[in-house]
Amino acid sequence: MVKGRGMSTRYVLDTNAWSDVLRGAGRVGRKLSSVPLARVLLAAPALYELRRGSAAKEAAYGRGIDEFARTYAVAQLDRVAAEAAAQTALWMRRTGRTLHHLDALIAGIAIARGAILVTRDKDFAKAPGLKIESWA
Repeated sequence: MVKGRGMSTRYVLDTNAWSDVLRGAGRVGRKLSSVPLARVLLAAPALYELRRGSAAKEAAYGRGIDEFARTYAVAQLDRVAAEAAAQTALWMRRTGRTLHHLDALIAGIAIARGAILVTRDKDFAKAPGLKIESWA
């Protein structure tokens, strides 16, 4: 655990982090397994992206996604998350960064839940109200 973080710290993993786990990226998987299940959220847009990408992958990849969806709470997009996503997307555009709309929704869910977004995407680094961490 990072110094200064309480036991109630929650994490929303970006699609790239979930994909790392599915591909067997040891560092991300080890960190994920060290965090209590109740502190990890699977954002609904990340689940969508994983499912969309699974069609071209091996069956084991799809089974891994099934396991994520059964194991972790799926965080839905609500009004607060939608507002946070819109603000994040607007900030990214104003600062010359590109952001896919699904990434904005995942970030909005993290902000709305007071969670840390686990991602390799460095463009999020200074987004207002968004805390990020890389497990890669």
